[in-house]
Formats: sequence, structure tokens, C-alpha cells
Amino acid sequence: MNNRIKTPVYVPARIIKNRYGKNTGYFASKKMGRMIQYESLLERDIIYILEYDKNISKYFEQPVEIKCMYFGVIRKHYPDFKCVFADGHTELWEAKPYNKLEDPDVKKNIYLGESYCQQRGWIYKVITDKQIYSNSLVDNIQFLTYYRKQPECSDEIIRQIVQSVVLEEFTTISKILKFLVNVKSEILLQCVYYLIYTQVLHVDLTQALNFESVIALSKNFRR
Repeated sequence: MNNRIKTPVYVPARIIKNRYGKNTGYFASKKMGRMIQYESLLERDIIYILEYDKNISKYFEQPVEIKCMYFGVIRKHYPDFKCVFADGHTELWEAKPYNKLEDPDVKKNIYLGESYCQQRGWIYKVITDKQIYSNSLVDNIQFLTYYRKQPECSDEIIRQIVQSVVLEEFTTISKILKFLVNVKSEILLQCVYYLIYTQVLHVDLTQALNFESVIALSKNFRR
């Protein structure tokens, strides 16, 4: 007899339809262990952030249907994401282009979302393109996501990389390459990028990532 407990299948409150001309698609989430659907490039890029951010334990797309009276009429709103944080608090996120914030329908959704969250002790946020594209964070996370699976490098190589950072306190990728000359540069780079994505190594990802980016050991990393 198979006594394994099956993980419930997630059913979103609203099904995203693949429409011609719309940037819909799926993101393979390692954090959630399933495909996450999005219906705009802005939503997709927010998912990259949700996936990377260790403060966010889990997240769900199209999580709830909100019904509320708005100027005498029952209105509906489907926020794009529900984010559950490691500290226990919950947020609903709505992805919207900055130039649409004054749209009456958007204002209606914000009102419905804020009212819904206020009743539950949650937080409602509108995430705009102006916010997430104001620096290099999204570009860097997209690049590093390719290295989120541990590459073909031994624990010894990882130990040497960490040790090289500890010795310098602050270092760069180019210095690591020079320090560990016994390891092929291609493998070494894969390991460094993996350690940055898994946040063993800390880099300011709001700045363009390059060989001279300053690297330090993450504060939460235990040696």
C-alpha cells in the first residue's frame, strides 16, 4: 500500500488564459516545486524576485478573488501574488505599469485590495515597472537563476572559494579566479555564481554584476 501523502494541487482563484499577443507563460519554480503562471513580462520578472528572496517562504499566483462594494456596486479583484514571509506576515502584490496607476479601474482594485488586507492584518502592495527596473536587480537575478542548481564542483572547491573570501573579507570574482588557479575558470565561475544565487556570498545586486563586483560572505552564512 502506498502511504505517501500527496501534495495538494494548487488551484488559482483565476485561471490565466493564453491569449494571442499577450506575454503569458510559465516559470519553473524551485521554491514552490511547480510551474507558476504569469500574464505579463512585469509579472514574470517579479516572480524572479519572489523566487530569489529568502525572506519570502512561499508565494502563489492569482491567489484570491476579492469581492467588495465599490460606489454601490459589487466589484471583483484578483491580486497577482500572495507572498508569505519567513517572519509570518502575508502580503498581496499587484503588478501594474507605473503609467496606469491613475486608471480608475486600477484605483478600484487598490481600494478593494487594501480593504481586504486590512481586515486580515495583511499588507497590500502595488509593484510597478518603475520600482523593479530602477536598478540592475532583475537583470542580475535572471542571469544568476541559470546557476541555481549546484554545478559540477566539489565541496572542496566551494570550501576554497569561501575561504578565499574569508581571507580577504571583501574580494572580487577576478581575485577569486587568480587565487584559485588550480581550478578551471569555467567551473570556478559556475560555483561562484551558484554561491551568489544561494546567498552564501553577498553581492550588491542592484549594481551591474561583473568581475569587479565586491563580494563578501553573507551575514547569515555559518562557517
